Amino acid sequence: MTTTPTATPTIGLYTSTPTATPTATRTATVTPASTPSATPTPTPTRAAVEGEVWQDLDRDGQRDPGEPPLAGLGVTLRPAVAASLGIGETYETTTDAQGRYRFAQVSPGLYLLGVQTHGGLWPTTEAAVNVYIGATVRVEVGFGFYRPPVIQFAPLLLKDR
Repeated sequence: MTTTPTATPTIGLYTSTPTATPTATRTATVTPASTPSATPTPTPTRAAVEGEVWQDLDRDGQRDPGEPPLAGLGVTLRPAVAASLGIGETYETTTDAQGRYRFAQVSPGLYLLGVQTHGGLWPTTEAAVNVYIGATVRVEVGFGFYRPPVIQFAPLLLKDR
């Protein structure tokens, strides 16, 4: 309860007369806990690295409508430092019928991403690139290749006269 002084007039003098006013006051009570509370541990962010490999008919390094996918090519992803030392875990996959590849659940870091081609394909983009995985959920990298024209030589037979 809170008291509020109220002035009461008397002849020539004023005196304070307290008046009770009902006011609730909240008081926090601290209770010690006998067991520690669980603190959530953040889950490390994992990313996906994906993309496509295609036949770059106009050799411009960009996938255009009508340029066919390249299926069945090997794609590798490995930590960049380990790649230069020849150590570390290498992730491998193969492009599907649409030329797509995907690596899921990749930890943050710097990686070397590359495509293994069979004979007859030349790159129009980098065939291997460094990819930095940070807090990004998805990183997409495409690779273009073209088939150079085949030149055939036929023997020339000359007749003696």
